[in-house]
Amino acid sequence: MSRGCSKPYRAIINKRDLLDSRTKAEGASIAFYKPSRPAKGRLRAPFDSADYLNGLYYALLEGRFVFDFVHQEDLSAETLAKYRALLIPNAAYFRDSECATVHEYAARGGSVLATFETSRYNEWGERREDFGLAGVFGANALGETLGPQDNTYMRIEQRHAVTSGFEGTELLPGAESRVAVKAVQTPPLVLSVVPHYPWYPPEMVYPRATKTTEPAVILRQDGRSRIAYFPGDIDRTFWSRETPTSALSFKTPSVGSSVTHGSRRESGEKASSKYSPGRLSPVTRCTS
Repeated sequence: MSRGCSKPYRAIINKRDLLDSRTKAEGASIAFYKPSRPAKGRLRAPFDSADYLNGLYYALLEGRFVFDFVHQEDLSAETLAKYRALLIPNAAYFRDSECATVHEYAARGGSVLATFETSRYNEWGERREDFGLAGVFGANALGETLGPQDNTYMRIEQRHAVTSGFEGTELLPGAESRVAVKAVQTPPLVLSVVPHYPWYPPEMVYPRATKTTEPAVILRQDGRSRIAYFPGDIDRTFWSRETPTSALSFKTPSVGSSVTHGSRRESGEKASSKYSPGRLSPVTRCTS
């Protein structure tokens, strides 16, 4: 090998401690689940099922989070024990065994962030009476999926870690589709749903309901486990919108701050100063 060609390789060798994917990260951890196909009848428009994963994935990259992918077939208690948090972008098809694994993971102190119709259907596309992960979310599904509808918003009802950086507004962009839900208990309402209203003509552009109690996110804590469930397809909505403004608006209050809140260490526990790839894990499904 010529001396000129060897320089890039020597640079890699010198930085191998940063590039070695076997080095365990000390930070947050995310598991992605990519549905193999949209559940029939869920949405009236033809959406790419990868949009949910792509939206959350891109937000994590922009937020500089360190993460791994975990395959759906490797979603075991042993695998999840490596991670602080499990992030699931619209895993509409969820087996009973997978629901049990996530329940066990949360009971052991793992944090979970999930969106939209996660666990609403079994692996055959048959809709359950309620979420398979209702006990984890702290929410029950009510009726049919709503949407897609544009011009929807979330109202900040009270300040929280997930709304950090948005002190100058009370409204944030909302999801185009959502599952109507009811919280099992009565956790503080942080973000409420502002229902769709027309964006044109100008004289019709005003919210029909000035205030609702429908949650746009359910945030709760059970011991060491922090749960963030977004009933809307906020990940896909973010990915489908093309403006940088909407990308920033989604990333910061909804995913970035939620991940930070859900995966942060206990008081007094120090983060590693050494960067290493590793512990946010997207779960994917292989299809034939």
